[in-house]
Amino acid sequence: MRIVRPFEAAFQRGDDEGELIATERTVLERAGWRGALRRFRTRMIGRPIHSDLEEHERLTKVKGLAIFSSDNISSSAYGPEEIMRVLALAGTGALTLTLPLAGLISVMLAIVTLSYRQTIKAYPKGASSYLVATDNLGSGMGVLAAAALLIGYVVTVAVSVSAGVAALTSIAPDL
Repeated sequence: MRIVRPFEAAFQRGDDEGELIATERTVLERAGWRGALRRFRTRMIGRPIHSDLEEHERLTKVKGLAIFSSDNISSSAYGPEEIMRVLALAGTGALTLTLPLAGLISVMLAIVTLSYRQTIKAYPKGASSYLVATDNLGSGMGVLAAAALLIGYVVTVAVSVSAGVAALTSIAPDL
């Protein structure tokens, strides 16, 4: 009797009996439009990291700051200007609201900082907003937190691009 294992190169044996795990070769050698999309993505951002190695991937503080602070940096770049523009349009009397608004923004930043500190203490190995909200408030709030983040990311990019275009057109009005 001969045992034929047609998928031996494409799968590895798992811990459980009969369990097969797809190898990297299986994932990377897809056909059709999915294969083309995978090849394009691999060329653009590199090969996927194996799940066993993913846990050990960490960013340095400098790289983490550059990646994760872009939202805050972009907001501080155009936010105050837009607040002042709205207050100026409302009249000179509304400009007296500048200091209270700056105070509210500072309080909000302090609350966000304290919230991040609490989350880091509670989840020292890291956690997503979805996971934190699901653990503390239920699955519905976890989905809401994830959806809010996705919307926030899209809006941040849209507003940042708009602010960049406005800055370029102020330098070169012909644009």
